[in-house]
Amino acid sequence: MILNLIIEDKQAQVQVPEVVLEEGHDFFSKIEADMDKGWRMGPEYIEVADRLLAALETGKEDLTNLLAGYIVSRDPSIKSIRIDVNGDPLNTEIIR
Repeated sequence: MILNLIIEDKQAQVQVPEVVLEEGHDFFSKIEADMDKGWRMGPEYIEVADRLLAALETGKEDLTNLLAGYIVSRDPSIKSIRIDVNGDPLNTEIIR
């Protein structure tokens, strides 16, 4: 699956490998447990998108794939995420 990221005036595509979707369940469960402890900042995947941006910017390809895989595995209708980089994660937009 592909997750498109829109960051200011740039776009990036994360091609989530099938193996991530098939074998990422432990990691995905950990993300959900962390969000249940208070990471969730909105009704959707805002905090995960913020972490995804950080992973992308630091070149952590495996983490980028896992975080994108989490998002698309939980809601396959998500096609793109416009990530706010101005300090207000609530301005991050999920595009279906």
